Amino acid sequence: MKTRNDRVQQRGCGALWGPPCGFFYGPFYRAGHVVDCGSNNISTFDLTGTPTTARASQQNKPAPKKEVETKRLPSEAGLVLPMVMIFLAVMTFIGVTVIRNVTSGEKMAGNAHSQQMAFQAAEMALRICELDLQTHIRAGTTSEYIHSEFVPIPIKPEGVKTAPACKAMDISDRLVLGPTEVSKDENLHVYQVTARGTGPTDLTVVMLQSSLRFKI
Repeated sequence: MKTRNDRVQQRGCGALWGPPCGFFYGPFYRAGHVVDCGSNNISTFDLTGTPTTARASQQNKPAPKKEVETKRLPSEAGLVLPMVMIFLAVMTFIGVTVIRNVTSGEKMAGNAHSQQMAFQAAEMALRICELDLQTHIRAGTTSEYIHSEFVPIPIKPEGVKTAPACKAMDISDRLVLGPTEVSKDENLHVYQVTARGTGPTDLTVVMLQSSLRFKI
């Protein structure tokens, strides 16, 4: 007994359901098929009438490239580089000025500190020399600081490079203490004391002077 498939094959058609050849709709009428009885080829169409193979090939085609329009820069674009160079030059000048001011401030602060140290050292030497003169003159002896050159004191403050020094000189004969008619007091002596102090370097020097009057 021949089955339905056998009957379809005898008719020379590859379609299992539908007429042996010609056009027919597929399941649910979503697409149609054309059967070629001579070659047993089946072509499938969608509802718009376009072959599905052709539609697939159209979908696989690459999208056309869009041409990129090149815009010409305006003539003002050439001013950007000079403006940037001018801006960098101004910023460099400002930076150098700030650094120079900071450096100058540090130097001024350092000089003021050195000057203060030298002043304190000279003041210490002056006080020591005055005290030594008073002690020796009242005792009737001669102080070692009565000299034409500076004599270092035995104390050296911390931070100074050179120990402070001082010297004393009797200037009684050089002073006019009153009218010329008045006779000179032989017991009055005047000493000029000079002290010298330095800072962290010998470039900073401070000198102080005082006068001492003694009546023996």
